[in-house]
Amino acid sequence: MLAPRGWKCVGLYGSNGSTLFVVPGDPHQLALSQNSRIKGQGIQLSTSYGNTSGRFEAAKIAARLFPNRQAFVDAVANEGLLPKDEFRNGPFPRDRVQHLGPDQVAFETPANEDGLGTMSRLVKSQDPIQGIAKMNGSNDATLLVMRLNPTLRDLAPTILRSPLP
Repeated sequence: MLAPRGWKCVGLYGSNGSTLFVVPGDPHQLALSQNSRIKGQGIQLSTSYGNTSGRFEAAKIAARLFPNRQAFVDAVANEGLLPKDEFRNGPFPRDRVQHLGPDQVAFETPANEDGLGTMSRLVKSQDPIQGIAKMNGSNDATLLVMRLNPTLRDLAPTILRSPLP
């Protein structure tokens, strides 16, 4: 994954998937607390495995963006381990979504709005969140989200074009 020069990263992994955080400051607080959030600039790359406990996050993403994965979403929702309203169909109202294929989507969550971009450690702020989401044949969901300040925003297309795992 590409990121601005000088930023630092920390990775997490477990049975549910893996996450890489890249931020301009010290990223280790993100690894120490699941409740810590990125309020400023940052990049998060996460893969949620569809056949493990990561299936809940993968199904939430699939419900929002990939109608062709409805059978997977229904199967996870019907397990009854989370309320069914956690698996809302369709994009967030203010997100801009561009389908790049049946299993890949580019999106932008506007400034000061909740959306797909805030289904991560990035919280809403005065800057938008851009990202890419994709699903594979095993119903694994990969989500790349980033928020860059205006002086670095010209890097966004290059970062978003980098290959996802």
